[in-house]
This record gives sequence, structure tokens and C-alpha cells, in this order.
Amino acid sequence: MKSTHEKKYRKSLFLSLGLIVFVVLMIAAFNLILGKVIGLSDEQISTISGTGEVVVALGAAILIIYQLEQERDIEQGENDIEEAQFILQYNQSFIQDPNMTKVESILEKYMNGSDRSNFLDDSNRQNFVNYLVYLECMATLILRNTIRIEHCDDLMAYRFFLALNNPILQKEE
Repeated sequence: MKSTHEKKYRKSLFLSLGLIVFVVLMIAAFNLILGKVIGLSDEQISTISGTGEVVVALGAAILIIYQLEQERDIEQGENDIEEAQFILQYNQSFIQDPNMTKVESILEKYMNGSDRSNFLDDSNRQNFVNYLVYLECMATLILRNTIRIEHCDDLMAYRFFLALNNPILQKEE
């Protein structure tokens, strides 16, 4: 099944080709009218036709630039939707992972000073490493401009802060 984007592209391609054929036929008819009906010389017809061709070429260039801009806008919109879906899915995978939410809870309690005992031990070390890897993957996507930071900042800033502002986690991992 063809995407809406592909259907729009084909439609605009056929319209463009139709417009070109129409313009060529109109120029031929116009030349015929200028020569046979009005009685202009070949030189005068050539001058008028040349001017008409320049105007048509400029119009075509403007239409091509407009179409390219439309394509770019459509593609950017599709990319934005894909990026938003990815961020949502990435966030959902974090929320649905009990180990991630446990680590976040431990980091919050440590930051608030309510529980600093048994912070990082053998039983939860791998969970903390996974938490950091999760953040590292997001950071890599941001650094490669795959995801724009302004789209995920609100979701990830607090998690980054909790991990990177913890002196024990910084020292150990």
C-alpha cells in the first residue's frame, strides 16, 4: 500500500508533466497564431517565443522550488512524528522496567537524604549500570542529532540529574 506522501508525490509529478505538455502545446499554437493569423515575421515570432520560453522557464523553476520545499516540509513532519513515537516508546520502556524505576527511587531517596544506606552494593550494581547505559544511549542519539534535545529534555533531564549529581555513582560507575 502506498503512503500518502508517495500518492501526493505522484499526483504532483503528473500535474507537473501535464503542465509542461500544456505549455509546449500553447507555445506552438501561439507561434502558429502569430505567424499565420497576425502575419508577423519569423524573427518577430522568434523574439516573442524566446521571451515566452524564459517566462515559462522561470515559472517552472519557481514551481520546482516550491515543490521541493513542500516535500521537505512533509518529510520533516514525518520525521518529527517518528521522533516523538521513539521518545514515547523509550520513556515507556523505562517506566515499565521495575529495575529502572527502583534505581530512580533509590537515587531520589539518596538526593533527598532520606535513605543513604546500602546505596550501591552487589545486589543492585547491575541495575545502576543499566540505568546509566539507558541514559548513555539517549545521550548518543542526541549527540548524533538523531533526536533533538528540546524534544526529550523534559523527560530525561531529571533522570540525568539524579544519576550525574550523585557522588557515589560518579565515583563507582
